[in-house]
Amino acid sequence: MVRNNTQSFSLRSVLEKDKLNGTNYADWIRNLRIVLRTEKKEDVLDTPLPEEPADDAPAEEKTAYRKACDNNLEISCLILACMEPDIQMQFETNHEAHDMIVVLQDMFQTQARTERFNVSKAFVESKLAEGAAVGPHVIKMVGYTQRGWRSWASHLAKSWPLILLSPLHRQAMGTSSRTTICMGLKRA
Repeated sequence: MVRNNTQSFSLRSVLEKDKLNGTNYADWIRNLRIVLRTEKKEDVLDTPLPEEPADDAPAEEKTAYRKACDNNLEISCLILACMEPDIQMQFETNHEAHDMIVVLQDMFQTQARTERFNVSKAFVESKLAEGAAVGPHVIKMVGYTQRGWRSWASHLAKSWPLILLSPLHRQAMGTSSRTTICMGLKRA
């Protein structure tokens, strides 16, 4: 059986080819998540490192903590290796993967907000053409949700009433969907 880290086909080359440079955050984080998902380590980005167990803690708890530390070290090194040097230098003292992702999200929040808007807009405005096959439309919609879910999940939770009521609002106010979406995004 072939282990993940010795596979002949490695997706990590995608990250090495397109390093984070300040203008490609949305694509970079999406690729990072894809790579980590294949290695079953994506949760490292979303979960802070747990507290170190006490000396008298059960062996299973200590083993789980060591494994979490090892995964965190591997992923944080991968993140650093896949950044341009000027961005890398900002993380010389911060070596926890989750913390680095939080800082990067803050750094590139405007870029992420634009991406979230574009995905939300495409999702809301997407319609199944009359007589078209349902399968490709479903795949497209699932792609929108996967592409934008992490970046706009909290925003979407606040905006669902606006999104669900937008057709009624457009009818009542006589506005376009673009105006409604803009109004919804400005509110949150």
